[in-house]
Amino acid sequence: MNKMVCAFLLALLASGIAFGSDLTGTFVKEFQGVTRFEMDSSFISAELKGSSGSAVKIEAFDLPKSVRVSLDKSGGTLILRVEKEGLLPIPSTSARFVITLPASADCELASASGSIKIEGMNGTKMKIRSASGSVKCLNMSVPLDIDTASGSIGIGDSDTGKLLASASGAITLENSKGDAVITTASGSISLKDIQGAIKAQSASGSIRVSRFTGRLYLDSASGAIFGESVKLSGESTFESISGSIKLNLENRDSDFTISAKTVSGGMAIFDSNARGDFHSGSGAWALSLKTVSGSISVQ
Repeated sequence: MNKMVCAFLLALLASGIAFGSDLTGTFVKEFQGVTRFEMDSSFISAELKGSSGSAVKIEAFDLPKSVRVSLDKSGGTLILRVEKEGLLPIPSTSARFVITLPASADCELASASGSIKIEGMNGTKMKIRSASGSVKCLNMSVPLDIDTASGSIGIGDSDTGKLLASASGAITLENSKGDAVITTASGSISLKDIQGAIKAQSASGSIRVSRFTGRLYLDSASGAIFGESVKLSGESTFESISGSIKLNLENRDSDFTISAKTVSGGMAIFDSNARGDFHSGSGAWALSLKTVSGSISVQ
């Protein structure tokens, strides 16, 4: 019987199943056969990188004694959780996770205040939630669903759809292709070297676009909207209540049917100056610009 029990336990360990929640300090764990990775890193920062291999390698550095880490594997799903023991405040440390995982693995990641950096993934799902920790994604070929309360979001080299939201953190999207929906309450939005259709909305933060090709639907309540080296390839809309709109387009004015309106700001649209309502052109693409008290400039 003892031999049978030992053989059973050895088989479980070989399959990569982890028991308990007593991991702390510095450690390294490896798992095989993982197709889905879930993580709640709490206040611990995490760096994740996709690889062509089939193993998941988790390296933990300098975890404080006040936390415990659980690693549980069921089927193809591996779950990492960080829990704090007691009510004592957690000291500031250099604690972090460095995680290598199959690039094709689906991920669902969460953090309270620890930052999350992830690169080189090409699965079918990437969902990230953070309270105040920043999120950075690089070289991604997976649809992104990212939401933070006050942490910033930075995306670079992404070629799939993106759903990005932050209450007060800034959002930056660079060197990317594909459609995106971006919302923030008070954080700024920056788009640079982008191809696709972008819908971006900010309550009080500015929206800046440079070196863009595609369609834009930009809405800012009190922040200004700036566009530099923008080439529109379809219907586009720019709206602001109290912020100005300033666009430098690579298109000709004959590409558009232009509708512009401002209540108290002036307008300079291509070669025309106007106030109030402005309509011009008969191009294939509708270009709509609206502001209440800000000015409108299109060149």
